[in-house]
Amino acid sequence: MPNKSGEKSPASPPNYSARRDRLIPGRGRGPAKGAPNAGRPPSAVRMALREAFAARVGLAEALADNPRLTATERLKALDLMARYGLGTTRDVSVEDIRDRLTATLAAIRKLVPCPEAERLVAELRGIWT
Repeated sequence: MPNKSGEKSPASPPNYSARRDRLIPGRGRGPAKGAPNAGRPPSAVRMALREAFAARVGLAEALADNPRLTATERLKALDLMARYGLGTTRDVSVEDIRDRLTATLAAIRKLVPCPEAERLVAELRGIWT
């Protein structure tokens, strides 16, 4: 019988569907929501993109006013400015509202003295539930 040259390879991780009180995603689906390694929430990503776009508004204006560009290219720049300047119909996700409410409650608790903050949060809870 030949000697084995390497150690036994680890078993594949099990495909858990739930552990304790929180769901664990299936293999290959990323970390569970709220896990320390879950990344930035979608609202934070959208905010970063809005800030990046705001810093480049001058570029869109320059493209729209550039006579050396084709009419199609200039119209695309105008369309972009109109969509983000005037706005479009927007679907608001439950997750986005939950993230904003969580941030609002954290700001209230941080800036308002404790007894008043708790009364305010209790009053707001009645509105949202």
